[in-house]
This record gives sequence, C-alpha cells and structure tokens, in this order.
Amino acid sequence: MSNLSRIESNTLKNLTVEADTILNFEVIAPRLASLHLAVQFRGLRAFSVTVRDAPDLVQASVRLLDNPLPVKGYPFVFQQDANLLPPMLCRFLRSLSNVRSLELSGFRDMAQHISPPPSLGVPWPAEYQFQLMAPGSDKSAPCPMLQAILDEEHNRLPMFRNLRTLVLEQCEIGDNIQTLCSFLHYTPALEKLTLKNCECQKVPSSSASNILEMGFMTSSLSLVQIQYDDKDDHEGQGTPQVDNVVSMVEKNMPVTAMIHVTKVRKT
Repeated sequence: MSNLSRIESNTLKNLTVEADTILNFEVIAPRLASLHLAVQFRGLRAFSVTVRDAPDLVQASVRLLDNPLPVKGYPFVFQQDANLLPPMLCRFLRSLSNVRSLELSGFRDMAQHISPPPSLGVPWPAEYQFQLMAPGSDKSAPCPMLQAILDEEHNRLPMFRNLRTLVLEQCEIGDNIQTLCSFLHYTPALEKLTLKNCECQKVPSSSASNILEMGFMTSSLSLVQIQYDDKDDHEGQGTPQVDNVVSMVEKNMPVTAMIHVTKVRKT
C-alpha cells in the first residue's frame, strides 16, 4: 500500500486494508458497502486516508494496532509527528459520515502508540520524531486518542446521521464516560452501543468534559452492551473496571436504554 495513492472502482463492494507503515490514499468506490482498516502505530510513518463517493457504506471499522515490531530491521522506530495523527484520523472519520455501523478499536492513550526514544548506544536518526505527550489542554498527562479527535478544532467530526450501531473495543472512554458521551453527541440516530473491554479513567480536562452539560442527543439509543474478557478477572482488574464502566453507563445513558453486561471467555 506504500506506493498506492488511489483505489478507484465502480464495482468494489468490500475493502480490507491491513497494517502498513505508509497509508496515503483515497478511496473512490460508489458501490462500497464495507470498509475495514487496520493501522499499525508502531513504525507508522505517514497516514492520510479518505473515502470519496461511497454513499451506500454500510459497515466500517478502524483498528489501531500496537503489535511489537521485529528487532531485525527495526533498531528504532520513527513515525510522523504525533500531533498530526488526531486530525488525520478525524479527517478519515469525516469521510465515513454516511456509515450505518462503525467499530473503533484500540483508541486508548496516545502514549501507548508513540514509540520511546532509541536505547543507549543507538544513534538518533534525522527522521526520528519523539514526542511523549499528545495534544491536549494538559501537557502533563497523555490524552486518549478518542478525546484528541473530539478536541480537533479544524477537522471536527461530522454528524453521523445514518449511524445505528457503534462498537468501541479497548477504547478509553473518559472519566464519568465524558469522552463517550461527547462522541455520542454526533450520533443522533444511534440505536445500539457495544463497549468491549473499554476503560473509564480520569483524563485531562478538555472540551469533551462539557458535553454532559449540553444534554444527551442520542434519544433513540435502546441497547447498551458491555462486554469484558473473563481473563481480566484473574488479573484482578476486570471486575472493578467493568463495575466502574457499568456504573457510569447507568448514570449517563438514557433511562429507556437496556443495559446488558456479558463476560466473554478469552481464548
């Protein structure tokens, strides 16, 4: 995909793009119904993906991967400036505004996606860009990726007016689920929400924290599914974390929405 700048087809219906170090292309496919994109953040050098002319897009998913790279050939990791990642992801999501079902996976603290500096004895290449903190109002703490996207001023999220189903997997949804509520502000027709192994922790203050005072827009939401792996129970973190998420969901979701909690066996 590194040398591909455009995917154009009048018959293409399903498109899956696996992780690569350079993702710079646009998609022009009027009949596109399904799009799945996996982004490998370790070693990512450039990202700029947009979808054009896909009015009938039914399903889309974006997975942010954090797989370790092989030592051979990767004595260090360099990537594009982390400041550019939220606006580029936001721009990509804007191009999916017609989608009916959306899944976001791995939208956690940006610090987890930013590589550490080279170890002692390894030279710093000229291309290397190291930035510990992500953009946000509080530079002393990492900003969750989802919140960083919501805080974008020049590339704001659109209204996902056709979105009926939203799945968030391994995402940081903010203290008092403020980040989640902020995102739901853009999904007025949402009917089903699924949270898989999401975390609910205190994050730096931002515009997302004001969303609870603006009122809840997703009045059509009828079902919230909360799923977590049973493996987490043995690590002593699963139950407290899911209890925290459930408590915040019960507090902030519409009273008409049913809430189901499911423990999933992890293989």
